[in-house]
Amino acid sequence: MGSSQVKALLVLDTNPLFTLPEADKLRSALGHVPVIARLASFLDETTTMAALSLPAHVTPGRWTDD
Repeated sequence: MGSSQVKALLVLDTNPLFTLPEADKLRSALGHVPVIARLASFLDETTTMAALSLPAHVTPGRWTDD
């Protein structure tokens, strides 16, 4: 990501800026990605970097046979 080879990134219901070590380096690398899309249940640190943020399904909203 830091060398601008990644053109788009999809982050699905995870928060790498909070959970991964060296978040400052990751934040810098994400700054080189032109399009970041985020699907998540909650707003968090990674959401602030996303150009597009969409809600992910939470358990009560899923149409499954559990």
